[in-house]
Amino acid sequence: MVIGELAAIDFRNYAQLRTSFGERINLLVGSNGQGKSNLVEAIYFLLHLDSFRTHDWAQLVRQGQRRAQVQGLIHVDDITDKIRVEITRQGRRVWWNDEPILRLSDYVNRTFALVFNPDTLYLYRHIPAERRLFYNRFLSFLDAAYVHELVQFRQVHAQKNSLLKSGNLSGLEAWNRLFAERSRAIMFCRAAFVEELNTLLPGLFSGLTGRPEKLLLRYRPSFREDPDGIEGQLREVREQEARVGYAVLGPHRDDFRMGTACAGVEDGTEAERPERQFSQGEYRSALLALTLALDRFLEGRKGFRPIIILDDAFSELDARVRAAVASHLLGMTHQIFITTTERLEPFQAAGARVMEIRAGQVVS
Repeated sequence: MVIGELAAIDFRNYAQLRTSFGERINLLVGSNGQGKSNLVEAIYFLLHLDSFRTHDWAQLVRQGQRRAQVQGLIHVDDITDKIRVEITRQGRRVWWNDEPILRLSDYVNRTFALVFNPDTLYLYRHIPAERRLFYNRFLSFLDAAYVHELVQFRQVHAQKNSLLKSGNLSGLEAWNRLFAERSRAIMFCRAAFVEELNTLLPGLFSGLTGRPEKLLLRYRPSFREDPDGIEGQLREVREQEARVGYAVLGPHRDDFRMGTACAGVEDGTEAERPERQFSQGEYRSALLALTLALDRFLEGRKGFRPIIILDDAFSELDARVRAAVASHLLGMTHQIFITTTERLEPFQAAGARVMEIRAGQVVS
């Protein structure tokens, strides 16, 4: 997938923007605060209908304006599509080839970008809901059946919460049976995904860092391991849920965490070091390895090459990791966007398109 052209009006600090991009590596160079991150955020919003920096869309509208607009041409194989998104302080409207998109589920499996950004790093590291959202987006793009299961679960979850808040629990057993059924389907998808991803993640982490530890992603469901015992666990928390008025167990409470295990320890179950002990530089390296592993996963499972966005990714990395990341990117055939305050010589030497960003304008 390639984005060929982008236009924006009143998005962040861009009063008006119209530009085109190279099909391979695009370097967005400029001092801090000039609009580099805003430009790649506009690309991401066009593809995901959300920001990787904030969920408050009002922040995306340029100060003093009522609405923002982003439009782009997307090329997949020999097909070109036009996407237009209008953002107001109340919401968004979307058009695909001038036809309105009324449901998000009609959009989520059409376009995809993988992004690394300092704000993303912070949110992913510290907020479980952000990790769930991250993997829900990925799995929704990967498999339309997962979107269906997620929609069905959310409907059952909402009905169960409504019943718990009302205090009339006469129908709770029936809703719990549905809740357990939908939970099992989501848990199965998430567990299978993590197991397969962990065949890729350790090698990529080792290749970037040169370290012997294995980086692994762990899926931590809120239910205990036995998926056949979900209904029994729901009965155990019935009184607690009735007291607080909402479901305390379920996929909406699941978590995903990374950790490193010593080489040679089977499955990494012993002597594993959790991510909370990672330094900032280690966590950056781990999240970059995760991003590249997800890319390889998508290409292997779906034959799809997402757009890669690396926003201020090279700061706080040691020289070895910087060189390894650059080498990996130069070997890819994806469209890649890299924001930086300096001209990164390996990419320039390879013919990257260099765009200078200054005060909300692409000046060269």
